[in-house]
Amino acid sequence: MAFSYSPYAIPLFIAAAIAAALACYALYKRGQAEVLTFGLTMVAQTLSLLFYGLNTSGANLETAYLFNRLKYIGVLTVAPLWVILTLQYTHRQHLLTRRNIILLFLPAVVIFPFVMTNPLTEWWWVGVELLTLNGVPAGVTSESTTLLYKLNLVIIYSYMAWGLVLYVIHFIRYKERIYRSQTTLMVIAGAIPVVANIVTQQIRHLDLFPWGLDSPLFSLSGVLVAIAIFRYRFLDIRPVARQAIIEQVPEGVIVTDVKGRIVDANPVARAMLEAASRPIVGQPLAEATHITELNQALLALARDACTHRRDVSFDTPDGERVLSLGVTPLLHKAKPVGQIILLRDITERVAAQRELEKLYRQAELERKRLSLTIKTATDAIALLDTKGQVLAINPPARQILKARQSDQFPPSVQEFLGQIETVAGVTKAEIDIGEQSFHIAAAPVAGTGLVLTMHDVTHFKHLARMKDEFVASVSHDLRSPLNAILGNVEIAQEKSFPQAERRDALKRATRVVHRMADLTEDLLDLAKLEMGMPLERASVQLGQLAREAAEDLAHIASVKGLAIRHDLNHHPPIEVDRQLITQVWHNLIDNAIKYTDEGTITVRVEALDNRVMGQVIDTGVGIPPVDLPYVFDKFFRANYPKIRETSGTGLGLALVKSIVEKHQGQVWAESEVGTGSTFTFTLPLEIK
Repeated sequence: MAFSYSPYAIPLFIAAAIAAALACYALYKRGQAEVLTFGLTMVAQTLSLLFYGLNTSGANLETAYLFNRLKYIGVLTVAPLWVILTLQYTHRQHLLTRRNIILLFLPAVVIFPFVMTNPLTEWWWVGVELLTLNGVPAGVTSESTTLLYKLNLVIIYSYMAWGLVLYVIHFIRYKERIYRSQTTLMVIAGAIPVVANIVTQQIRHLDLFPWGLDSPLFSLSGVLVAIAIFRYRFLDIRPVARQAIIEQVPEGVIVTDVKGRIVDANPVARAMLEAASRPIVGQPLAEATHITELNQALLALARDACTHRRDVSFDTPDGERVLSLGVTPLLHKAKPVGQIILLRDITERVAAQRELEKLYRQAELERKRLSLTIKTATDAIALLDTKGQVLAINPPARQILKARQSDQFPPSVQEFLGQIETVAGVTKAEIDIGEQSFHIAAAPVAGTGLVLTMHDVTHFKHLARMKDEFVASVSHDLRSPLNAILGNVEIAQEKSFPQAERRDALKRATRVVHRMADLTEDLLDLAKLEMGMPLERASVQLGQLAREAAEDLAHIASVKGLAIRHDLNHHPPIEVDRQLITQVWHNLIDNAIKYTDEGTITVRVEALDNRVMGQVIDTGVGIPPVDLPYVFDKFFRANYPKIRETSGTGLGLALVKSIVEKHQGQVWAESEVGTGSTFTFTLPLEIK
């Protein structure tokens, strides 16, 4: 790389420094979601301006061309981040689902590879050459741009215009003067990059601005947004209350200023005040509702600094309604700026209290039901007195504890009880008794002792271990091919390598991608089966499915000089899922071809008493005895050189096992190293 001084790069580096300072400040402050998004936007803009400046300072075409492409890391991500910031600021966070965020960044992800590979494809710029103005470097220029470049401009314009429209709508919607300062800044900040980009297209031919105005002026937009976020949003009453409380609680919320005027009210409060159809913002609190009792309670609560909560009841066409009112002062720099009044509908709670007498009469019945539940519960439950004597115990607890006195309980239970003697409230722990694991809990019972419950979690711990092993296996099997793809793509992009070697690198990357696709397909098939995918049953001959699978794979066998023999005996038709059983045959025959270098592969179907047996017999390398019990496990591949040399996902036989067991069948393997392997599965003639 080579650089030289260029006065045209100075404004870009200054703008990059401003954007970097704003990014650091925002990421340091990041108390609100939009602040974090703004910080990331400024990071992207910093990268764009920095690389743009380095492009302008490049002393040769290679250097300038490289940084002209790298600047698109920031250029392509600024627009979607700007839209996300707009949606957050205008309270449309519900639109920021994972799917929508992926869609916002999808154009950038798709376009960036085309930009970086332009030296090979010219799918972005055509005829790139070094630009020199007044004898100094000024970046690169091109004879023309492609349709993809113009499409990207349309996308960026659309994103910026979308954000600007949302800011304008936000500006129009909130007419109160207290909101206008920050909203005006956001509208101006949203308009600057759009206008600057349009002007840039008109003045790009001028020597004074070879890089246009849009990139530096975007930093000015960042400054305006920073002022709106870090100054006005901390001084207005609305951001203090609305974002944190008003829009996020099911209770009614009213915000008043120090003069008792309503600054804001959420929809729930408007409904409770029966003022949903008329404006109340800006009105005195005394005129908030026509309900006399509620109006008097609100005024009394607002006036009395010592009273923070009171209940009020009044009649409505639907019956009596009871509201609980509470007030909290709003302070800014230790000075009162208003109040937040919370209205909670407690009509149902009051009605519930009036039902206590009825519930008391049902207590005896519930006690009997509880006693029956304890006796029939699958969890172990025991009631102990203060001396550790068992007062009541259900059958599961009796089987686990095997004693009537706590000092004769299993050691781990005794240790747990010894730790809770001085602890109040419910105490929980996990203990082991033999090969079993339990969640154990003890809660004090006033005047009696304590109740002990034990839940067997042995199975769940086994599932957790299986999950961890599965995740570790998937991570390993994905990380290696991804590294291979990355290495080969880097070789393909490097001009210093011969063309033939770069093509070979792309071919190797393609093969790895196909292997990853096979792994993903097998994982999806396994997931469908484990989620209980219903079988699409049809009456078939197992031999016919075996023949079709063998014919599909015959060309692969012929390449290795292998012959596939058929020994397909007739049997009564069976009701199975045709596609899944065909996949069983396909996986077994494909495995046999992979691990057989010479000899034959025999596909056999035979009718037994009430089952049908399928077999695939090969004369391949065989499987070591120590590995044979695990061949149907997910991601397992035998630790044998001739097997490890052959590519595979380690999921084919696991999928076979899942399919066969889904059909209430059995599958097993027999093998001898150097002689071959026999894979056998049986299916019942009648599947229940």
